[in-house]
Amino acid sequence: MELVGRGALFHDLGKSKNLCLSITFGLCLSVVTSATSAYIADLSSQQARGSAMGILGSIMDIGHTSGPLLSGVVAASFGYTQSFL
Repeated sequence: MELVGRGALFHDLGKSKNLCLSITFGLCLSVVTSATSAYIADLSSQQARGSAMGILGSIMDIGHTSGPLLSGVVAASFGYTQSFL
């Protein structure tokens, strides 16, 4: 029964290209975020680790905030479809 459920799931995913891309993007983002945190922890000294992680968190928050704002400006200026190019 489990095999049938997995087959149906992958059959539906094959029909929806955007869903597959969204799942892939989410998985890649989670891997990159974890790997970046580990890399920063390896590069920083033990005394500066808290500061380094704080800076990393701030930079990631700025990126997550500025992306939708920039897309909104592009959508308002050039149209909705241009913000997804």
